[in-house]
Amino acid sequence: MRRTMLLSIVSLLISAVAAQAQTAPLTITSSSLLPNGTRGVFYSSTFLASGGTAPYRWSIVGPSASPPPAGLSINSSTGVLSGTISGAAGTYSFTVVVWDSTVGPTVFSASKTFAITVVEPPALSITTASPLPPATAGTPYTTSLTATGGTNKTSFTWSQYVDVPPAGCGGMLPPGLTITGRAGSGVLTGTPTAPGSYKFCVQALDPNPSVTQSSVKLFSMTVNGAPSTQRMRQS
Repeated sequence: MRRTMLLSIVSLLISAVAAQAQTAPLTITSSSLLPNGTRGVFYSSTFLASGGTAPYRWSIVGPSASPPPAGLSINSSTGVLSGTISGAAGTYSFTVVVWDSTVGPTVFSASKTFAITVVEPPALSITTASPLPPATAGTPYTTSLTATGGTNKTSFTWSQYVDVPPAGCGGMLPPGLTITGRAGSGVLTGTPTAPGSYKFCVQALDPNPSVTQSSVKLFSMTVNGAPSTQRMRQS
């Protein structure tokens, strides 16, 4: 009998000590205002927690009417919210829950509501000035075309734009020249064959399926005639 009572007392003491040594309450410590995201651009933000027993498990909960922006999802192991945002611009509110790794009948959890604002990417705009540097017939020519805005300039596609409007976009490139894309810029390159004054339009296109943007600009340039053999001898 005494042995049984002694064991009971010891058990109670152990339980009391364990209760005192219990870890701090599980809490999500991340700010409720997440960094802004841009539509069509990759986004990543990590939720943080303290207390409880690591490792944690993460999830987004709540009514389906209040999800995060389309394209984002949470990694249940790391708490990283990431993805390329395809949802419309605006402010979104959603709830995140975290569970700890407590073993037993009770698993501790915490939840918190977060807000994220999604903005539109900056407008795509060709920034190269017109007129372009002059060329000389029969001489290799290269000049770069640049643009700002959009979602990722390295993915822009460049081409001649021959539709109307804008006015003047029916003109053609100087014969012998073509437009290509290289390392985030457009390139007008080749060996022009015909002297003259030219007007033509160039289009930069951001092919991002979430935010398709384009910019068209009218350019002018002069192709000078090749020096004659006589003038070259005199020089």
